[in-house]
Amino acid sequence: MTGAVGVGKTTVAYEVRLRLAAAGVRHVMIDDEFALFHPRAHNDSRGERVRTDALRALWSVYANEGIDRLVLSRVVESPEDLARIRSAIPDAEIQVFWLVASLETLAERIRGKGVPTAQAWCLQRAVELLEVWDARPLDATIIDASTRDPTDIAAEIVTKSGWPA
Repeated sequence: MTGAVGVGKTTVAYEVRLRLAAAGVRHVMIDDEFALFHPRAHNDSRGERVRTDALRALWSVYANEGIDRLVLSRVVESPEDLARIRSAIPDAEIQVFWLVASLETLAERIRGKGVPTAQAWCLQRAVELLEVWDARPLDATIIDASTRDPTDIAAEIVTKSGWPA
Protein backbone atom coordinates (compact mmCIF):
# COMPACT_ATOMS: atom_id res chain seq x y z
CA MET A 1 0.00 0.00 0.00
CA THR A 2 1.19 3.43 -0.83
CA GLY A 3 -0.11 6.96 -0.60
CA ALA A 4 0.75 10.34 0.83
CA VAL A 5 1.57 11.02 4.45
CA GLY A 6 -1.68 10.94 6.43
CA VAL A 7 -3.73 8.87 3.99
CA GLY A 8 -3.98 5.89 6.35
CA LYS A 9 -1.49 3.38 4.91
CA THR A 10 -0.45 1.93 8.27
CA THR A 11 -3.99 1.76 9.64
CA VAL A 12 -5.32 0.03 6.53
CA ALA A 13 -2.33 -2.34 6.40
CA TYR A 14 -2.99 -3.36 9.98
CA GLU A 15 -6.66 -4.00 9.13
CA VAL A 16 -5.55 -6.15 6.16
CA ARG A 17 -3.22 -8.03 8.50
CA LEU A 18 -6.01 -8.72 10.98
CA ARG A 19 -8.26 -10.00 8.19
CA LEU A 20 -5.56 -12.33 6.90
CA ALA A 21 -4.75 -13.59 10.41
CA ALA A 22 -8.43 -14.31 11.10
CA ALA A 23 -8.54 -16.38 7.89
CA GLY A 24 -5.38 -18.29 8.83
CA VAL A 25 -3.37 -16.83 5.92
CA ARG A 26 0.40 -16.86 6.46
CA HIS A 27 1.68 -13.30 6.07
CA VAL A 28 3.79 -10.54 7.52
CA MET A 29 3.00 -6.85 7.70
CA ILE A 30 5.97 -4.54 7.37
CA ASP A 31 5.52 -0.82 7.82
CA ASP A 32 7.98 1.72 6.50
CA GLU A 33 8.82 2.72 10.06
CA PHE A 34 11.88 0.47 9.71
CA ALA A 35 13.26 3.11 7.35
CA LEU A 36 13.38 5.89 9.95
CA PHE A 37 17.08 6.16 10.64
CA HIS A 38 19.70 8.88 10.91
CA PRO A 39 22.10 9.85 9.46
CA ARG A 40 21.58 8.98 5.82
CA ALA A 41 24.35 8.88 3.27
CA HIS A 42 24.93 12.14 1.41
CA ASN A 43 24.27 10.36 -1.91
CA ASP A 44 21.09 8.64 -0.62
CA SER A 45 19.09 11.36 1.12
CA ARG A 46 15.88 9.28 1.19
CA GLY A 47 17.74 6.23 2.50
CA GLU A 48 16.58 4.03 -0.36
CA ARG A 49 19.69 1.84 -0.46
CA VAL A 50 19.50 0.99 3.25
CA ARG A 51 15.70 0.72 3.11
CA THR A 52 15.96 -1.81 0.25
CA ASP A 53 18.68 -3.79 2.04
CA ALA A 54 16.58 -3.84 5.24
CA LEU A 55 13.49 -5.04 3.37
CA ARG A 56 15.55 -7.75 1.64
CA ALA A 57 16.91 -8.93 4.99
CA LEU A 58 13.51 -8.86 6.72
CA TRP A 59 11.82 -10.70 3.86
CA SER A 60 14.52 -13.37 3.91
CA VAL A 61 13.87 -14.05 7.60
CA TYR A 62 10.11 -14.33 7.13
CA ALA A 63 10.37 -16.36 3.91
CA ASN A 64 12.64 -18.84 5.73
CA GLU A 65 9.74 -19.31 8.18
CA GLY A 66 7.41 -20.25 5.33
CA ILE A 67 5.64 -16.91 5.09
CA ASP A 68 4.76 -16.19 1.50
CA ARG A 69 2.67 -13.02 1.66
CA LEU A 70 3.77 -9.51 2.54
CA VAL A 71 1.58 -6.53 3.38
CA LEU A 72 3.92 -3.59 2.89
CA SER A 73 2.94 -0.08 3.89
CA ARG A 74 5.25 2.57 2.49
CA VAL A 75 5.53 5.50 0.14
CA VAL A 76 6.29 4.39 -3.39
CA GLU A 77 7.07 7.56 -5.29
CA SER A 78 8.15 6.18 -8.61
CA PRO A 79 8.66 3.13 -10.80
CA GLU A 80 12.25 3.16 -9.52
CA ASP A 81 11.00 2.73 -5.94
CA LEU A 82 8.89 -0.20 -7.09
CA ALA A 83 11.90 -1.71 -8.90
CA ARG A 84 13.89 -1.55 -5.64
CA ILE A 85 11.08 -3.35 -3.80
CA ARG A 86 11.03 -6.00 -6.55
CA SER A 87 14.78 -6.47 -6.16
CA ALA A 88 14.37 -6.98 -2.40
CA ILE A 89 11.60 -9.56 -2.82
CA PRO A 90 12.62 -11.70 -5.78
CA ASP A 91 9.97 -13.67 -7.67
CA ALA A 92 7.15 -11.78 -5.93
CA GLU A 93 3.85 -11.01 -7.58
CA ILE A 94 3.54 -7.40 -6.47
CA GLN A 95 0.23 -5.60 -6.37
CA VAL A 96 0.23 -1.89 -5.63
CA PHE A 97 -2.75 -0.31 -3.91
CA TRP A 98 -2.59 3.47 -3.98
CA LEU A 99 -4.66 5.13 -1.27
CA VAL A 100 -5.71 8.65 -2.23
CA ALA A 101 -7.33 11.57 -0.44
CA SER A 102 -7.54 15.31 -0.96
CA LEU A 103 -4.88 17.61 0.45
CA GLU A 104 -7.52 19.01 2.82
CA THR A 105 -8.21 15.52 4.18
CA LEU A 106 -4.51 14.76 4.51
CA ALA A 107 -3.88 18.04 6.34
CA GLU A 108 -6.71 17.33 8.77
CA ARG A 109 -5.35 13.85 9.51
CA ILE A 110 -1.79 15.11 9.86
CA ARG A 111 -2.93 17.73 12.38
CA GLY A 112 -4.55 14.90 14.35
CA LYS A 113 -1.37 12.80 14.45
CA GLY A 114 0.46 12.39 17.73
CA VAL A 115 3.79 13.95 16.75
CA PRO A 116 3.29 17.74 16.78
CA THR A 117 6.91 18.49 15.90
CA ALA A 118 6.61 16.48 12.68
CA GLN A 119 3.36 18.03 11.44
CA ALA A 120 4.96 20.71 9.27
CA TRP A 121 7.28 18.17 7.64
CA CYS A 122 4.40 15.71 7.11
CA LEU A 123 2.25 18.33 5.44
CA GLN A 124 5.14 19.51 3.25
CA ARG A 125 5.87 15.90 2.28
CA ALA A 126 2.19 15.23 1.47
CA VAL A 127 2.13 18.25 -0.87
CA GLU A 128 5.39 17.13 -2.46
CA LEU A 129 4.09 13.60 -3.04
CA LEU A 130 0.82 14.81 -4.56
CA GLU A 131 2.83 16.96 -7.00
CA VAL A 132 5.16 14.06 -7.87
CA TRP A 133 2.27 11.69 -8.54
CA ASP A 134 0.33 14.32 -10.48
CA ALA A 135 3.31 14.63 -12.85
CA ARG A 136 4.06 10.89 -12.92
CA PRO A 137 1.21 8.67 -11.71
CA LEU A 138 1.86 5.16 -10.48
CA ASP A 139 0.58 2.03 -12.18
CA ALA A 140 -1.61 0.89 -9.30
CA THR A 141 -5.11 0.11 -8.13
CA ILE A 142 -6.39 3.45 -6.86
CA ILE A 143 -8.53 3.39 -3.72
CA ASP A 144 -10.29 6.48 -2.42
CA ALA A 145 -9.44 6.75 1.27
CA SER A 146 -11.02 10.16 1.83
CA THR A 147 -14.05 9.22 3.88
CA ARG A 148 -14.15 5.43 3.99
CA ASP A 149 -13.59 3.38 7.11
CA PRO A 150 -10.21 1.57 7.17
CA THR A 151 -11.92 -1.80 7.64
CA ASP A 152 -13.92 -1.22 4.45
CA ILE A 153 -10.77 -0.26 2.55
CA ALA A 154 -8.97 -3.34 3.90
CA ALA A 155 -11.83 -5.57 2.78
CA GLU A 156 -11.60 -4.12 -0.73
CA ILE A 157 -7.83 -4.61 -0.86
CA VAL A 158 -8.06 -8.22 0.31
CA THR A 159 -10.78 -8.94 -2.25
CA LYS A 160 -8.89 -7.26 -5.10
CA SER A 161 -5.63 -8.97 -4.09
CA GLY A 162 -7.23 -12.37 -4.55
CA TRP A 163 -5.95 -13.49 -1.17
CA PRO A 164 -8.36 -15.54 0.90
CA ALA A 165 -9.71 -13.83 4.00
